[in-house]
Amino acid sequence: MDRPTRLLQLVQLLGGRRCWTPGEIAARFEISERTAYRDLRDLSRRFPVAQDERGGYRLLEGAMIRPIAMTAAERAVLKLILENPAVRTTPDIGCTLDMVKAK
Repeated sequence: MDRPTRLLQLVQLLGGRRCWTPGEIAARFEISERTAYRDLRDLSRRFPVAQDERGGYRLLEGAMIRPIAMTAAERAVLKLILENPAVRTTPDIGCTLDMVKAK
């Protein structure tokens, strides 16, 4: 699994009711515990991640991302645009596409 996909799934996981320890996150995503800590650190820069007294992590209430509803055709067109090198001829467009891809 690539990192952006894993981070998105981690946000969804942390948005639930329970707290997850880095060890549990590592086991769930088949990554090292160090990578789990790194992912948590990077997520906490953009999302309100809270730690409980036993070392578990979760998102604070109301911090979930709404899923973007797209049809298969819309996803295919978006993927074509994001991966098309001809579209990236202007630096501004390339930077914007990188931000869209990260989302």
